[in-house]
Amino acid sequence: MNSILAFLVFSGVIATGSAKSCITCEAHGDVNNCAGDLQECPNDDDFCVTQKESSIIGTDIKITVKKSCMPASNKNVCRPEPMTLDCGKMTFYVYSECCFEDQCNSNGLQMPAISTEKNGRQCPTCFVENEDVCPESATEMKDCTGHAKTCFDFSGNVQRPESEDKLYSFKGCADGNLCTTDLTLLPGCKVGSNAKFTCS
Repeated sequence: MNSILAFLVFSGVIATGSAKSCITCEAHGDVNNCAGDLQECPNDDDFCVTQKESSIIGTDIKITVKKSCMPASNKNVCRPEPMTLDCGKMTFYVYSECCFEDQCNSNGLQMPAISTEKNGRQCPTCFVENEDVCPESATEMKDCTGHAKTCFDFSGNVQRPESEDKLYSFKGCADGNLCTTDLTLLPGCKVGSNAKFTCS
């Protein structure tokens, strides 16, 4: 290494192995993009992501678009199709576009179409508020569709975007990748520390 290059490297003018920078922002409503500032990621192996989350309870639709740094441990969010959860009265989708270069998450995104083709799996479905257990009277079997081939059973507090924090209990058909995703890193819904879930 010549003396000029060595000076540039050791003085930090040329970064070596440094963390990348990603656009960070968040927007709610019927949107596909958000504008924000660059932020240096906290870890060298973090990647950039743009995510769109749709949380639907009856006719109440909450949509979030978020751009951020994402830990490498959560790389299973990087999929060509959305992660889905269908509990009958409540449906939930998260779609993530990941990239691995500096400032690469500047574009918006469209949620791909969700498959409605039955996949041969059935799961119990239920959705109740302010209860920590789904009662048998509110539970019924449902034919699962698309990539949702796992039965998901959740209980805990969740704060949906621009809504109050509530206790929920729900069961339904889920994409199996949701079972290994860090739910505290969802782009819109904030999952409480009391949350617990099982997948089967």
